[in-house]
Amino acid sequence: MPVNPDYVAPLVDYTLREYMVEFQRLSMPENARPGHPNTELEAANFALTGFHHEQQHNVRLNPLNNALTHVPDDLRIKRDYDSLLGFTHTIPAHKDLWVYPLPDPKFTQRKAYGINLGFPSTNKYLDRPRQDSEHPPLPPRPTPYDSGLLPRAIFSYKAVALTNEEREMWYNEVIYPAVHQVNSESTSSWPPEYSAELFRARTHGGHIVNSGRGMPASDVRKFSRAIRARLRDHIPWGGHAFFGVQYRGTKGVSYHGAHSEQYAQQALNIYLKDITIHPNDLWYIDIGMEFSKIDHALLWRTDAHHILAADLLKISTEDASQLVRPGRNCRLDLSSHLTQISGLRVNLPVGGSNAGLTETISFQAYTTDKTLTYHPERGQYGKFLTGPMVLNSPGVPVFCENLLGVYTSASEHMDVAARVEVRVPLKNAVSAFLALEDHTITQSLVMFCREIWWNFRGVRLQAINSMLHAMNTATVEQQLHSLTLLTYAALVHLTNGLHSRPQDDSTGREIDFLSLPHNVQEIDDSSSSGGLLPI
Repeated sequence: MPVNPDYVAPLVDYTLREYMVEFQRLSMPENARPGHPNTELEAANFALTGFHHEQQHNVRLNPLNNALTHVPDDLRIKRDYDSLLGFTHTIPAHKDLWVYPLPDPKFTQRKAYGINLGFPSTNKYLDRPRQDSEHPPLPPRPTPYDSGLLPRAIFSYKAVALTNEEREMWYNEVIYPAVHQVNSESTSSWPPEYSAELFRARTHGGHIVNSGRGMPASDVRKFSRAIRARLRDHIPWGGHAFFGVQYRGTKGVSYHGAHSEQYAQQALNIYLKDITIHPNDLWYIDIGMEFSKIDHALLWRTDAHHILAADLLKISTEDASQLVRPGRNCRLDLSSHLTQISGLRVNLPVGGSNAGLTETISFQAYTTDKTLTYHPERGQYGKFLTGPMVLNSPGVPVFCENLLGVYTSASEHMDVAARVEVRVPLKNAVSAFLALEDHTITQSLVMFCREIWWNFRGVRLQAINSMLHAMNTATVEQQLHSLTLLTYAALVHLTNGLHSRPQDDSTGREIDFLSLPHNVQEIDDSSSSGGLLPI
């Protein structure tokens, strides 16, 4: 930015292509400014701050230049069933199971589903719903079902994790006797006590290797009934336990044509062929729809979220505008530092007026480019760079070099589809969300050539890498300067924001505040004005 704090440079609109071309031009040695021979850093400064020193203007990227004007003839639209969520009295799968004797923390359900469940309770203090619970995992194989027991009452203030005493009680009083009751011969491979199983499972490093035991499909129903009976009779906190069932990662095997209840019903019949649906159980299903075009990237417009929500829920655009306002029940997922392009996640109150006839409890819109770096770890859903990884690197961190290679490869091979998913009761799976109106599609999506989209990310990352190399090869005194440390934090923040939702906690917001300019005004206050998150 200019040194004079009172000077505000004019804003000039750039397309993504123009931005990348100018970055490459500025990086060439023959285009060096007098007194600034390092053209690599000059180009990086342009790319990350958005200020053009030669032209003395600020860059405003305007991706809405690529907004759809009509529905392309070759636009591919596919509907699918992405996941199934059930709260049941028995394990509903018709498949062989792998039963894991020890509760595993990685199977702990910590995500809020936004679903109301009724529980009998005599404790007047239990008035705050809790949506976390640790459950002993009972995942079937080889199907994608996960079935686990949720033993804690949902209105509990207790910690999520079971105590060691409760784990011992679970093994000794519930799962081992239940397996023995169903098939006494199968317990020959089970240590008779929790302490013995824990000794067997613990490695020299202190970690637990939880080995599963097979159970034939013919024993599953008897086994689940034995589990609940022993919980009711032997465990003080298990009287109202139920099974939580997830059927995940299925969109690739449940694709079917949109606009047709017949195709939806046929796909649902196949989808549920290995599972029993009892009327007294509670089931929700995620219905997805994917929009794609060969050799292109399709992305959601931030300023059209209300249009998308209105079509999905069949409500007015006024009500939809309130619903998609960022806050507790709506989160935006910015895409590649562009404020005009974002997905969103919305939770609706169960039974609320905006849920519509389909009784939708949540919906989300996102793009499939996130699958390239999807890797759940330490509370994050995508691959991420950390401060120590940067500070301990002699130049450009290996993570950043590898990520740039991933972007380069994707620009040659990986199209980007726009997806939207709604969660509704299973009874509405066939009739809900059969299609989007044409005007919703044209007003909600932007489209880039595949190479442009991925190479834009690559340019941003190249600029970050140039800055990190210069900082990591500077003197120790320069590296420890407060502004340098702030720049390190900002670059880590921006790197992760290329492929994941920017960190939205107090730390992330503080980095935004300290590293982003505050004196540059948009040309207008409408949602159609361009935006780029610089440092």
